[in-house]
Amino acid sequence: MLYSMYKVINTIDAFKYDLVDGVVIQWDQIVPTFSAFDSDKGLFYTIFADMGEGYPEYHINYTKTLNQYAHYSAMVPQGHLPKNAFNVSSIPWLHFDHFSSNSKSMESNIVKMITLGKYEAINGQYLMPVTMQVSHAIADGYHVALFYDRLQKKLDRSVSE
Repeated sequence: MLYSMYKVINTIDAFKYDLVDGVVIQWDQIVPTFSAFDSDKGLFYTIFADMGEGYPEYHINYTKTLNQYAHYSAMVPQGHLPKNAFNVSSIPWLHFDHFSSNSKSMESNIVKMITLGKYEAINGQYLMPVTMQVSHAIADGYHVALFYDRLQKKLDRSVSE
């Protein structure tokens, strides 16, 4: 899912805009940072993995990174996160209708956050809630709808292959 979202979000230029040192820029690509969970400690941490050239390489990098930092106690065990990032959060224990993590600290930032929920079989289909939060300074409902449409089509193709 992370790789599919990465591929799709990078097809929409509006999501690649950012504010760096007070200047609006456009990244060539943006990459996901994601939450991981240490179930022994009950703590979350945020990491990223090299996207690689294709899904197989990404999956290897993702698994290696997850295992490498699995028991660190720092919130960002790699020491830094890429500036050209979008955040992916997950609540795999909850199937929700709406989720928002708005905070006062996000007001002056160009926010790009996707939250995934628990997938469930409903009426013979697997459904998973996916919410997107973006700064209105860079994107509008059109861009968000484009993301959802392209993501659904990519996931439909993946299932049929």
